[in-house]
Amino acid sequence: MPEIAWLSYHLTDSEVRAMSLPCTAIYKQDGDWIMGQLLEVPGVLTQGQTVEECRDNLKDAFAEFMRARRDLLDRERHVELAREPLSFEPAA
Repeated sequence: MPEIAWLSYHLTDSEVRAMSLPCTAIYKQDGDWIMGQLLEVPGVLTQGQTVEECRDNLKDAFAEFMRARRDLLDRERHVELAREPLSFEPAA
């Protein structure tokens, strides 16, 4: 079993914005709006008047999602948390 590093560092807002995480964005026309969501991150969805605006809004929505997760962890500091690198292989 790999050694687990205890969580002792929280990402800043600028670090969250700079994260690189490959995701799949899907877009759908809905009237005058383009609806977008990230397939890999349930709950990260938004809209825009163009695909470009929707893409930017998805990046903002993802940053807000990560900020909310960080805040949730901050409220649960009394619980000992651990982190470890974890990779997933594509499904066959």
